[in-house]
Parts: sequence; structure tokens; C-alpha cells
Amino acid sequence: MNERCERSGLPEETLRIIDDERMSSWKYLLPAGPSSSVLLLAETLGSAPMSLARSFGRVTVAGLEKNLASELETLSRGRGIDNIVVVCDDPSGASGRFDVIIISAGMIKDPGGLASLVSICDGRLAPGGHVFFLGSRRSSGMSAGRASSAWKALGWQVDCVYSFLPSEDDYKLIVPTRPFSVFRSGLKMHNTLTVASSIKKTGVKLLGALGLLESVMPAYGVAVSKGASDGFAEGGWLSEYLSAKLGHGRFRMIIHNASPGEGAKAILKLVTNSGSALAYVKIADNRVRGIFIENEYRTLVRLEGVSLKTASVPTLAGFDIVNGHYILILKASDEGFAANIRSMDATVTDFLIELFERTSSVKKLEETLFWAQTQKALYEFSSGPYGPAYGWLSDIAFGLMERLKGESFPFGMVHRDFVGWNIKRMSDSRLYVMDWEWARPEHIPFQDFFHFILLTEWANSGKSVETILRESFFSGKTKYSSLLRRYASALDIPIEKSYDFLLLYLAEWTAFHITQITEARQWATQALDFLGKAGSGKIYTEDRWLKGI
Repeated sequence: MNERCERSGLPEETLRIIDDERMSSWKYLLPAGPSSSVLLLAETLGSAPMSLARSFGRVTVAGLEKNLASELETLSRGRGIDNIVVVCDDPSGASGRFDVIIISAGMIKDPGGLASLVSICDGRLAPGGHVFFLGSRRSSGMSAGRASSAWKALGWQVDCVYSFLPSEDDYKLIVPTRPFSVFRSGLKMHNTLTVASSIKKTGVKLLGALGLLESVMPAYGVAVSKGASDGFAEGGWLSEYLSAKLGHGRFRMIIHNASPGEGAKAILKLVTNSGSALAYVKIADNRVRGIFIENEYRTLVRLEGVSLKTASVPTLAGFDIVNGHYILILKASDEGFAANIRSMDATVTDFLIELFERTSSVKKLEETLFWAQTQKALYEFSSGPYGPAYGWLSDIAFGLMERLKGESFPFGMVHRDFVGWNIKRMSDSRLYVMDWEWARPEHIPFQDFFHFILLTEWANSGKSVETILRESFFSGKTKYSSLLRRYASALDIPIEKSYDFLLLYLAEWTAFHITQITEARQWATQALDFLGKAGSGKIYTEDRWLKGI
């Protein structure tokens, strides 16, 4: 245990959570600003107090036991945070009026407990203020569904329920008041912003966007969220920049998609007053996220010189770095879309074959960019904080690379996020493939083939990674066996090598995602379990693989 943990008396994991801003990224959904007063009713010490205090004005924390309250006061002083007021045990001891009140699910064991806390809210909520209930599947208190019903039974209107994944848990943020105006549709102001209906209730799609857009559209803030207007006022450098870049003076910006993380990223859909799509804009607020947007730009430039018969890709309209923000502008497609892609079939396989054929060259593994990039990433992973626990993962990857070293294979462009939601089937049966941020120009074969099957089925079926792989490739001939052989044959790769490339893909991809605090970490944890069994040489062997395919 390090000295810091001994001095505080808290476990090291608790201290890590306390300082992890990403664990409380839901704060961007709160209609609050730097001068707002916030009351947090909680029984455990997590990331919320410190995170809220860094963004808002006075933060009062009530409900903690005395020892935890003392720890919070000590830790906040040590971090130079002086705007936290701690009230021990009884939440009714919190004084004053608050713009935002947050109730943690752990405070409520039954509807009766909720009723007592609601009475606290009634007496302490400032005019125009909001109450939020934060719960999860795993919390010891009331579930999100029960809480929503209980609020309604007490005469409150429940307007929005946002769900998001700040870690491996499934959190729900219930808003038991009227919704703030940024979420309304039908905005009519000049270059205003609203939210696409498909992501209206999914907080993970909004967290990064609201935090990012606050900096580029200065009208966002408490005044707007409390009903001063029905949306964002016109102005802001982003609006002016896009108007000049596109030569179009009036449009509406819709948050089409977004993601939180280390830095923030949003995808905006620009729509004319007549309702027609003008363009899509990807924007990131720092280099951590921006390099992926820049990588998509470079990939699409490369693909401009590749004639694909089986698919179309987005058309570039511009790329810039403005005020520290990475901005990629894509023309709105006029293609007719018939449906999203939900399973691997011959059309998808033929696209992957064509993409690889048009962009690949035959080389030895150790002569490729993949070798250099993966070696560097694995060394960094094994020497980092996850190395002691997952060092064997790097050993598997290095062993596979040594095993394939000296052999020649085609290495070409891969998408690396080739999943059903990034692909649409067009009316002429060709594919429209989007979101090339993770693409690599010289990568291993089979990567996109395996990734599509695993991630698409994992997201749609709820099955584990191990179950999907066992049913798809280790249980006799399946619907994927002939497609895998078709892919290998077209690229002139011995089918038995597909087993090594499966394990290499899993090891390389998992080494990155196991470190992320997103839903991808859950997938990576399951992939680790499979790799451990495959590495033992007892269950998922190469012989069993070849019999299955």
C-alpha cells in the first residue's frame, strides 16, 4: 500500500476512483454552471464530490458517515478544493437553496425513504432548480425503474431517463422535473442546436458533446437551460467557421452522436431550414481524440484513389485544426439506404476481400507497419500499470508474432471498427462504410472479418465473447465457415493461419481496450478469458479450430 493510502485510511482503488473525472462525466447533463450551488445526497465516497466541485460553485455533500465525511474534508483540502461543504449523517442538516440536487440510489432503500428525501428537496430547491436521481443495476438502493415509478407516485413529473456506461456498470440518471430546453426539438433560431431523437435518452451519446459544445457555443449554460430561450443563441466561432467553410449562412446543428472519454468528441449533423442534410461534422476538443479524426481524414484521402465496386465511403469536404479543436467535415450522402447490417454475409465478405486486394502488398510480418506499431504498443502496455496483472497477454501476442515471423502474407488497409452500426446497405445492395477513425493502412488480414462477427453479435445478442467464438468457429461447420474459407482463398492465405491471426487480433485489440473505462472494457475482459483458455492449449486449440471451420 502506498503512503498516500496509509495516510488517508482509504483503499488505493477508492482513491483512484475519487480522482477519476470520467466516472462522473454525467455531470455534463446537469443544467449548472460555475456559480451554481449543488447538493449531493450520498452514503458512499466516490468520484462525484471532487468532480462536481471542480465544475460548479458551492457543493454540499450530505449523508456520509462521520469517518467518510472527515476523509472527504481532508482529501479536498489536499487537492486545493475549498468549495465543498460536508454535512455528516442526517441530510436534513443541509442548509440553503440549491440549483441542482442529486440523490444517489444508495440513499434510498424503499419508497418511504424516497419520500423523506423528496421533502428535503421541496424545502431546498431553488426556483427553476432540478432534482436528479442517480442509480444503477448494481447499487444497493432502489433501481432506476422503481425510482421512476416512485417519483411519479409522489406527484413529480419524470421527463427524461438517461443511461450511460462510465465504467462496467449500467447507470441511470432520472430527471424528476421538467426537461431543460436544450433537449427540445423544433428550434427555429439561426444556427441553433438540438439533439437527434434516436439518442435523446442515451446519456453516453450526450456527455462529451455537452461539455465540448459549451466551449464552442458560448450561449450554452444555466440561462438557456432554465428556459431563457428554446435553444442555443446564434453565434460562437464554430457556427461562424462552418458557415464560411460551407458557404451556407443558415442551418440547424443536431447532435447526431457523441462520446465521452479523455477529451470529448461530437458528431453534428447540419440541416438546412428546408430539412435537407447539408453535412456531417466531427469535432474533438484535444489531440487525444483529435488524432483519430485526423486519421479518418488521411484514410479517406487514401481511399479517394481506390475504386471500390462493393461499397461507398464518406466524401471529404474539409479538415482543419481550429482553436485547438480537430474538425472533419463530410458531405451528406445522397445515397439511398435500405437497412443497417446486422450479420456477416457474402456481400460484407466480398467488400473486405476487395478492400484488402486493392490496398495490400505481400510482405514478411516483420517488414510491416503492423509489426512496428504493435511491438511498440505491447511494450508500453506490459510496462504500464496493467502489466503486472496482464503481462501474459503481451507474451501471447509476442509469441504469435515470432511464430509468424519470416512468413509472407498480404498486409493491407483495415477499418478496425468494422461493426454493424458503422455499415449500411444501400438501395443498390452495395455497402456504405462509415467511421474510419481507427483504420490502419498496413494491417493483418482477417482483422475486420473477426471483429465484425464478434462485436456485432456481442452487442446484439448479449452472448459472451467466448460463447460467440465457440458457436461460430469451434462447434463444427457453421454459417461463418464457408465465408471464412472464401476470404482466405481469395487472399491466397492458408486457412490454418486464420487461427493465429484470430489470436493475434484479439491480443492486440484487448491490450488497448482493457485499459479503457468504457463498455469496450467489458468486451475486452471477456476476450481475455478466451485468450487465457486458448493459450493453455487445452480447450480452444488449433486442431479444434480447423475441425470447426
